[in-house]
Amino acid sequence: MIEFEKLVREGPIGRDAVLQELDRRGLRGVTDGDLFLLNVEHPVAQFDETSQAWLPAGAAPSTPRARPNPRTSDGRSLTHAGRIELANLRESAGLHEAVPAPAPAIQPVDPRWTDIAQQAIRGLGDEYSQAVREVAEQQIHLANGRRHSATETRDLVVYQMQDSLQIREGSSATLVVGRESTTQSFEVEVVSVFGAELTLSVPAQMPHSPAAKLRIDLTWIIAKQRTRLQELLQKPERYNTTAALAVVTRPAPSSPNAIAPHPADHVLNPQQNLAVRHGMSCKLTWLWGPPGTGKTTTLSVLIRDLLAANKRILLCAPTNTAVDVALMGALSRLSAFDPGRIVRIGQPVDQGLANRGVPVLVEEIAAARGQEIARRLVDLRNESADLSAQIQKTAKAAGPSTARIRVQRRLAEVKELTSQLNTALAEVRRQVVREASLVAATAHQCTLELLSEQRFDTIVIDEASMLTATLAMLVAGLGEGHTVVAGDFRQLSPVAVSDTPASHQWLHDSPFEASGIAASVLRREIPPNLVALTTQHRMRAGISDAVSAGFYAESPLVTATSVVERSRPRVPFGVGDLIAIDTSDLNAWMGRRGGLRSRFNLMHAQVAASVAAASTDVDAAFVTPFNCQASLLRPFTADLSQGEASTVHKFQGGEADLVVFDCVDAGGSNFRLHDWFANGSAGGTGARLVNVAASRAREQLVLLADFGRIHRQRKVVDATYKFMRQFLEHSETVSWRGAVARESSPTTVHSTLDELSADIENTDGPIEIRSATVSPTALMPLLAPLREAAQRVPVSIWFTPESNGDLPTALTHLTRSEVFLRPARPVHESMAVVGSVVWSSARPLLSDAPGVSLRTQHSGLADAARMVVRRRTTGLAQGSDQPAERCQCGRPLARVEDFKRAPEMICLWCEPSDRRTLPRSRRRVV
Repeated sequence: MIEFEKLVREGPIGRDAVLQELDRRGLRGVTDGDLFLLNVEHPVAQFDETSQAWLPAGAAPSTPRARPNPRTSDGRSLTHAGRIELANLRESAGLHEAVPAPAPAIQPVDPRWTDIAQQAIRGLGDEYSQAVREVAEQQIHLANGRRHSATETRDLVVYQMQDSLQIREGSSATLVVGRESTTQSFEVEVVSVFGAELTLSVPAQMPHSPAAKLRIDLTWIIAKQRTRLQELLQKPERYNTTAALAVVTRPAPSSPNAIAPHPADHVLNPQQNLAVRHGMSCKLTWLWGPPGTGKTTTLSVLIRDLLAANKRILLCAPTNTAVDVALMGALSRLSAFDPGRIVRIGQPVDQGLANRGVPVLVEEIAAARGQEIARRLVDLRNESADLSAQIQKTAKAAGPSTARIRVQRRLAEVKELTSQLNTALAEVRRQVVREASLVAATAHQCTLELLSEQRFDTIVIDEASMLTATLAMLVAGLGEGHTVVAGDFRQLSPVAVSDTPASHQWLHDSPFEASGIAASVLRREIPPNLVALTTQHRMRAGISDAVSAGFYAESPLVTATSVVERSRPRVPFGVGDLIAIDTSDLNAWMGRRGGLRSRFNLMHAQVAASVAAASTDVDAAFVTPFNCQASLLRPFTADLSQGEASTVHKFQGGEADLVVFDCVDAGGSNFRLHDWFANGSAGGTGARLVNVAASRAREQLVLLADFGRIHRQRKVVDATYKFMRQFLEHSETVSWRGAVARESSPTTVHSTLDELSADIENTDGPIEIRSATVSPTALMPLLAPLREAAQRVPVSIWFTPESNGDLPTALTHLTRSEVFLRPARPVHESMAVVGSVVWSSARPLLSDAPGVSLRTQHSGLADAARMVVRRRTTGLAQGSDQPAERCQCGRPLARVEDFKRAPEMICLWCEPSDRRTLPRSRRRVV
């Protein structure tokens, strides 16, 4: 282009001046993109970023500066027609070339802000470092995917997790679908985690795959919070630091504020109406809502009345599920509202929020407003693909090509217009949120761009007991000090992995602890701005009385008349509210998943199988403190009309007519009593866990426990002790034998191993036996069936080697067979999984005196049991169907799990060789 070359040759000329001069000389419609493409073909000039000017080729440029943010592009690289089209499309979406959104007002900075923000940053730093060391990035295997349509651009897929990990809702992740040769990766978001059920938000165009792998960075949310705090530490002026600190610091003594009058709602009881009056006052209000006391109902009325008072509200909670519950409650109180007045950010779990007559999802509202932009984007993407193909066809042509330049010029414009329209859609979403009167989102979304610059008249935080003090502070600072914090600090607290003082203060503690509210209640000094709800509408009186005696002594629960008068559905153990299945005399053993962590009790699971078989028509939930025990219980729920098996942590917020709480801890192994039962003080982790488990039950609560272990040996009369005492005084005791003896039970009791021999002979599935000791008397009847079975299926026997490293004498008969002999130390398990049959006994299964043995015919339990005891072996795949590695002396190397000298130190060991201090290669860490 000769005219352009002449202009540049005369000296530096500004970007805008070039376009204006070319336009004056008759070259209309030339864009920046044209000029850049021209210089690719004929380098006659160069562009200086600092001065935003064109220079002659070879001239010394100024020091370059950072490229401008693409979102600030004004579209000057578009042709005149392109700029008109962009303006029209923006106008169709209500994006006029108007004034930008007003910046938040400058706020006075609280003098404590710098110090407290730095403390929180240190806590997040400790958590980040620990998370990186432990579980920075994990790959989770997923199965049984079920897909549901959500919006035009996103779908929901529900998977069953095959691995146990703590996953934070709202985390970004990569989903890998397809076979190894043709895998595809998609960016997804974790919507909810409930037991082993994982719900993901995925792109609508992603192909469905029943099985997939999820690669997830578990540090992402921590890093976002830390970055946000660092930003606010540098520029706190447009953030309400006083409101933020109010929810995490102890208030100075002062006289209680007067509560403005407010009309009572006939749906609410006096305490609930009092809570609404407090919440309508422009101050900080704490709402203590124990299980079943109508906290959600109270908040729904409060939100309705705040909207009627023209308040702009942010409703948030720690999880998507909790946000959906609170928002659905609020929507049920509103007869009608205009589109865009209520907005839900993020992907909901409750699909009742999608495709409503009046949309509430931000994506649906934005899609409706930007419909024309979205359609045009589809056209532009198709055109871009066509143009790229044309360029590829002409790429091999020698010399300059007028046709190729013309196509490149159009491609540059298409890409610029695409970028501008994507920016416009993002602006539509921000405008939707900016204009909403009620915005609902998870707490972590308040650290992201869409909400971090918004300001609200009132902040409502639900389920705040599960929210970290740091996140509560970040959320509250988006308001004007009118904050309502609702939750139950006697239920589960936030989960964190680090153990430093800073992380305990800012990540283990919720705002109830950080502000001193929980401590004040424990001292029976009820703060004037705390409203406690006490009338519960969920649990039968017997369940409520036990929960109240243990965990709500300062504010006792009262059972509503509606609970007393409601009809009772059929439950498996008669009409009692409380059922105790005491396994003290079973002397059940415990193991660790994979020999590492998370306890399980197979004998308890076999008893629970009998309870499940008698509960097929009941809305039942099987809850337990440990992930791997939940894995053992989960297969039984497939046989129920309504059923769920979950850890207590995942089941908080859920409820069922029948709740079976498997306590797992038992006296048959030499493990110490777990902290969840040892630490039973009010507000302690153990008391919170037991409280949540018990208070999920509506009609009947069944405790499956070794009461001698978890209660009768306790020396401290703490909250958990008081609950257990009340429970046992008013419960009906059903022996474990009585539970197993039911006609429908898949579990039977045996005093000999005769039937084990028959199971081995008849199985067509893998066999795995674990027994610390192996007696010739017990093994001899099994030798022939084991040899024969090993010819057709994998057979493994895990055992403790002799003190000199030799095989037990009885097992030498199998050394020439196909049976895999796997020495290990220690072996806590006493079990056999034979095809679809599970055996266990109180003492080593293959010893002279195994004691009582339980046999359960259940394929799902058998598969789960194999997964729970699976070991990782050096140099081999996971599982037991592989031969043991051998020492140079010929002995099989024993797997040693040493938790005393080094936590979770696992190695392969040959007793005679290592005792002679052979090279370290003989003692390999797994």
